[in-house]
Amino acid sequence: MSTPESYDGSTPGPLLIGLNANGWTLTPMVTVGSSPGTPTELARDFLIARLHRPYPDSWEATDPEEYDADFEYIAGALCFDESRVFGVGHAAGGRFLTRVIREESPSENVVRPLRFRAIALVGAPLLWDDAPWPEIPIPLVHSIDDNMAAPLLGKDGSVALAGIKERMQCAESSAAAGSSSCDEATTTCTDFDNCSAPLRY
Repeated sequence: MSTPESYDGSTPGPLLIGLNANGWTLTPMVTVGSSPGTPTELARDFLIARLHRPYPDSWEATDPEEYDADFEYIAGALCFDESRVFGVGHAAGGRFLTRVIREESPSENVVRPLRFRAIALVGAPLLWDDAPWPEIPIPLVHSIDDNMAAPLLGKDGSVALAGIKERMQCAESSAAAGSSSCDEATTTCTDFDNCSAPLRY
C-alpha cells in the first residue's frame, strides 16, 4: 500500500485498488513514471492498495470472499472515502473485477466492484453474459504490442468494441467526438448512438 504525502491518516481520500495479471508480479502497477496519468500522479492524489495473487495462484480462481478479506484488511489500515473507490485490473485481475461487478458483499464493511466509482481494465476482455450491466464507467485499454490480448480484443480494440456495442444495443450510426492526444499522436474519438449507456471509442 502507498499513501500521498498529504495523507494524515484521518482525512478520507480516494482509494485505488489494483489487481495483477496471471503470473505477473506487482511491478507493472508499481513502476513510477513522469508523464501525465502515470503512477507518479496517482500516488500524489490516491491511496493505493495493490492486491497480488502470485503464480500459480490466479485471480481467475479467486473467490469473491477472498477479495472481501483483502478489502477488510485495507479498511483497517487506511482511511478512505467509500464513495471514491476505484479499481484497475490487469488481464486476469480485470476479469475478476468484471466477474463480481454485479455482486454485493454480504458484509456491509466491504466495497465490491458493484459500488466502485470506476474500473479500468488493462488487456482484459469483459466477461460477456446476458445479465444487465451496472452503470459504472469502464475504460478498456491495451497495448497494440500486447500479442496475448490482441486475439481477444483486436489489435486496434475492434473485437472488444464489437462485443461492447452488441451488449449495449448501440445503433450503427456514430458521431465524431473530437480528438485526443496519446504518446504524441492524435486520435479521433467516436461516440456511438442510442446505446444503453454512453460509449466512446
